[in-house]
Amino acid sequence: MKKLFLLILLFLITSQSAQAAYCTDRNWDKALELLSKYRGRYDDNVDRYNERIKPYNEFEFVSGRIYTTVINDLDFYDLLKDNGQKAAIEAEKFNSLKKQVKVTIKGLKNARDVWKKLADYCYDEDFYEDYKLGRSNMRLSADALKDAEDLRKDIDRLREKYVKEVEFISHLKLSDEARVLKGQALTCDEARDKTKRVEIKSNGSTIVYENFLVAKHHSKIDHSLNIKKEPIARTLFFDTRKGDADDVKNINAKISTFTVLIKTMEEVIKGSRNRLFAEGRDGEILASWSKSNRTALPIELTKEKMAVGLAITPSEAQIIQKQAIQARLQVTELRKLFAVQVNSDKKQGKSISIAFNDICDEVDKAGKIVAPVNGKEVAFTLTCWEPELTGDSYRIATPSNKKGMNYLVSEFKKKTWVTVVLESQNKQHEVQFWANGFTRSWNAL
Repeated sequence: MKKLFLLILLFLITSQSAQAAYCTDRNWDKALELLSKYRGRYDDNVDRYNERIKPYNEFEFVSGRIYTTVINDLDFYDLLKDNGQKAAIEAEKFNSLKKQVKVTIKGLKNARDVWKKLADYCYDEDFYEDYKLGRSNMRLSADALKDAEDLRKDIDRLREKYVKEVEFISHLKLSDEARVLKGQALTCDEARDKTKRVEIKSNGSTIVYENFLVAKHHSKIDHSLNIKKEPIARTLFFDTRKGDADDVKNINAKISTFTVLIKTMEEVIKGSRNRLFAEGRDGEILASWSKSNRTALPIELTKEKMAVGLAITPSEAQIIQKQAIQARLQVTELRKLFAVQVNSDKKQGKSISIAFNDICDEVDKAGKIVAPVNGKEVAFTLTCWEPELTGDSYRIATPSNKKGMNYLVSEFKKKTWVTVVLESQNKQHEVQFWANGFTRSWNAL
């Protein structure tokens, strides 16, 4: 889809009579501003539409290619269900874009009508040259409006194909023979409890345990437990002080939102984009943050503006990014992350390491510690990892010798829970890791 390249004809009135009531410089400027504004929005709509074309062209649609609703192959059935979920996500993205294009269409209709009215008044007030220029701009507005309406039709066409895909896949069923192979008859809550646990402490803080497994949903009473693509188990300490599960969700949501904002501002600074789009929970978090930081931010981040794309300059993005990094750091102070990850290297083979939040001093990027693992001391070598832009820093603890590595691996294979005592930010943490799924993850590498 191509953008608009409009030549807006400028107002050429050199003198006006005192009686001129509407064909004025002021009204002409307003009309030019209106058309330019919604032409810019149309160009942004086209950019977002073009971003969705590549995923659309690469998407493997099965509707119309499969002539049965009963699937005998379990892996193929799971693949189709995944396809349905991806199609639903893409359909929603097109639906969101359609809403933005509707706003553009409404604005261009208004611009067309304003130019018509202005041209007619110029004619009545005997500014014939200005009347002709006004009519030309009215036609330019009408052409832009037609392009926007055509864009909406293209969006509807592509979105409808995704919707049909979702509907088709939702009616697919697994054959009785294949269903026997699916494994555990678990409800959604039961499957979640086998992969994630939440513990509320007496002081109101919250600990979340995640093991090496992930639940795959097949139906409300049918789930399979698979190993994660990234073999990792996490234990997270949340300083909620209320024992409220919603606090945990809010902390995670804010960290995720600010992480995306930081990366988006980096793209604006580098010139690869010039607008901020945020909807739903992201939009609410950023709008609330902006409202409480009005003096620190160069522009206001409102839900309405971010929903259609808030224009941001590189200089504004630099300030917003700096403030977002600080905001993210403040939120991450409420969450301490400890993670066990299985690694594989062609030269060194398989290994296991523990990552955790800690401050990395410039003069102390690496070091040695001895930490109890299920009561037995193990020597670890520490390295530092500082993800780009976020302001975070982590220590990576890896057993210093083969004996320590073998013991650590053995404990994760044999025990359901592995307790490691680690010091993070000058505070001792007795961290329990949930080891379920470790052996499968280790053997899969």
